[in-house]
Amino acid sequence: MAGMMGKAMPMARAPHDQMRFGFSSFAQDASAGHPLEAMNKARIPNEFDFKMDLAGKVYGSAFVMRMKTEVATLSQAQHLPGLPSSMLGLETVLGRDETVEFEDYLDPPADRPEGPRFRVHEAMEIQYGLM
Repeated sequence: MAGMMGKAMPMARAPHDQMRFGFSSFAQDASAGHPLEAMNKARIPNEFDFKMDLAGKVYGSAFVMRMKTEVATLSQAQHLPGLPSSMLGLETVLGRDETVEFEDYLDPPADRPEGPRFRVHEAMEIQYGLM
């Protein structure tokens, strides 16, 4: 509370001139947020780490280790060379299967015309050095 005494609360001294300065509100002029909000964002950089930190506090460290092992395992699972991998298991574990993002419907990598299109047989020959 003592640290907050140095900052002055913004005061509305006169009506806002909307013709000159555009639309504005008192909430936009106020400070960004609570100081703990910035500290929490700096401590936990992304949503997955935040969820794992919370799960560790609720369920224990064994649950967090199991989830991180599943994520590492599912991120390595691939189809045969030349076939696109959907990574559906990884998306399910991370909770991305419940939302629709930009990458889901606009410009998926499998629909791009550029790049060589291998047949599975040719890709396996290249991988094992038979060609």
